[in-house]
Amino acid sequence: MLKISFCTVCMNRLQHLKETLQANIEANQDYANLEFVLLDYNSTDGVEDYIRNHMSYYIKSGKLVYYKTTSHLYFNRSHSRNVAFRLATGDVLCNIDADNFTGIGFAAYVNEAFSKANDIFLSVFNNNLLNKSDVLGRICVRKADFYKVTGYDERMVNYGFEDYDLVNRLELYGLTKTPITGNPGFFNVIEHERNTRLENEYLTNKLNDVLISYLSPSSSEVLLLLTDNTYKRGVVIDNKSLRLAGAVIDEAQQEYQYSILGDEWAQGLWSGDSEHIDLYSTSDTVQTLFYETAGGYYTLSDMPKKLFYQVSSHDLIEQVIMFCSQVTNRIYMWKNKLNKTYAVNSVFGNDTVYKNLNFNNPIYTHQI
Repeated sequence: MLKISFCTVCMNRLQHLKETLQANIEANQDYANLEFVLLDYNSTDGVEDYIRNHMSYYIKSGKLVYYKTTSHLYFNRSHSRNVAFRLATGDVLCNIDADNFTGIGFAAYVNEAFSKANDIFLSVFNNNLLNKSDVLGRICVRKADFYKVTGYDERMVNYGFEDYDLVNRLELYGLTKTPITGNPGFFNVIEHERNTRLENEYLTNKLNDVLISYLSPSSSEVLLLLTDNTYKRGVVIDNKSLRLAGAVIDEAQQEYQYSILGDEWAQGLWSGDSEHIDLYSTSDTVQTLFYETAGGYYTLSDMPKKLFYQVSSHDLIEQVIMFCSQVTNRIYMWKNKLNKTYAVNSVFGNDTVYKNLNFNNPIYTHQI
């Protein structure tokens, strides 16, 4: 019987943990050699108190191991999962997102799969019958193999594609992607809105303004101004429109409707007020946006016909954040895939954590 670790990371997902954590423990009571590793990524919504007041029995029994880090203000999926996987002691590690139910007997299912084959990992990506994006993070892998590919790519600090990338790199390493099938209960999730995925992201919390300039039927320029006085700027391409116009689409973008021109964001510093915005690029050039009160738009000092409009729609701003997060991670994923790179981090999962509500003895994960 293999030792299995179900790893869950959360930042301010108490409402989900209340529904899933105990339910998942009880759903797998038939498998003795199982631990639940919960990493609290500096939540401020009462996760710690909930664990102390309602889950102490499972901690004392050894079934649940609770870790907390206080190092982070914003959520980082790749890093947080790497930390949890480093802390886990199982032969097989499984990512179980906080909004996921494992279903009855999932641990036994995982044990059976890995007992039959050494060169596999489990994911939902080959399950053609499944149509639930919230369960795509369900990946189970031997700990030794996870270390060989150096975990999740920690350059991916935003939302999206970190799980796709891990799946690609495990295959590049030589493992066989094996679909999780069987009990429909394995795939039950708590459905929630898009803002729940993004509310703890750096970009969501630091975004000051979004400006958009229409360029053509297939492209628009997006300018994101952050409260730390940095900016990101790029041309968003509608690949579907280009394809209809007969353009040749780069291989890395063919399956996606939208991409960023050149696979790269321009970045720099900005300053200004309601009347003008100065953009300082990394090449020491400066462009100024002037606000035209009569038209309700900004014009560029060196390109007066290029108009930037301020985005006021909350829904559109969320879409921009989601796109920016996903496309940035997607670029890393495709570069790893095209370069056939399976080991991407020189170090991974480094942090300082506290175990089982004991905040007197810090644990340094790089020493594990």
